[in-house]
Amino acid sequence: MYRVLTTLSISIVVVLCSFGHAALPAGAQSPSPTTAATGTADPDTPPGIVLLVRRTQHIRAAIQTANDLADTEPLTNTPVEVVVCGQVVNALQRGSDLSARIVDATSKRVQFIACGMSIENHGIDPNTLPNAIDTVPNGLVHALERQARGYLSVEL
Repeated sequence: MYRVLTTLSISIVVVLCSFGHAALPAGAQSPSPTTAATGTADPDTPPGIVLLVRRTQHIRAAIQTANDLADTEPLTNTPVEVVVCGQVVNALQRGSDLSARIVDATSKRVQFIACGMSIENHGIDPNTLPNAIDTVPNGLVHALERQARGYLSVEL
């Protein structure tokens, strides 16, 4: 009896290690880690959306897109990050036409992020950015990290 149980135990371990999880009944779906942990996340809704912006005119498009998403099911409450990289970071400084629009667009759901590498490369003092704009060391890396975590991503 001991020998049969040992063989059965080893077989189960091999099956679990080979497939990463036990087989589910026909038609059953494995819960997503977020749903299993919290019981609240919708597995069909992404954790967020990241918009990568590298041109001034695309900041306006990103603001409009974020506003339009508020009326789009199932993305109504999905967080949106607008990551600004390259020369366009010059347009983010306080007093620019776009900075006021960015401050108005920033909310609990919409966050603007400036690429620290771009700020440094263009000689911009980070203190000249509105408080509503966060910075990250590298905007491209930030966007890629978000993609790896399941965010929808659009490059403008």
